[in-house]
Amino acid sequence: MGNGLWQLIASAAILLVGFVLLEIAWRSANRRLEAHLEKKLTLKRGGPRETLDMPAFLPPFRLASAALLIRAAEALLVIPVELRQLLHGVEAFFLSLAVILLLFQLVRILDTLRLALSPRVQDTISEQALRKLKGFLRITILVGVATVVIYTQKVFF
Repeated sequence: MGNGLWQLIASAAILLVGFVLLEIAWRSANRRLEAHLEKKLTLKRGGPRETLDMPAFLPPFRLASAALLIRAAEALLVIPVELRQLLHGVEAFFLSLAVILLLFQLVRILDTLRLALSPRVQDTISEQALRKLKGFLRITILVGVATVVIYTQKVFF
């Protein structure tokens, strides 16, 4: 039992239209966020203007959307078990990268949060302590995501 022509065309259309719509949504969201941030989210602390880098949060959502598009296109096809497992591995890879990027962006916000505090509170938090905390959080994120991927994708390990 193989794939019918309509299944291949439908899967290709899902991928193609999905990626085109994703790119349009990506560019639109990026433009809107940058315009909004230009007006609203500028912090001023007696020196250079610092802004929150909200568009940096979009790539993780783009990766997760790509994984979902692959899953949607795959659902219509009759494919061998080995290839299906490989596609699920690619999806898991995309999703794990998305989670890592998203969490790394959250860790990166710690610098901006420190700048948003009053100067008196800023002085109590040393840059070295903040740097160590951020390094620890990044290592914890990598180990945590790797553990989840290894646990959920036992087929590959």
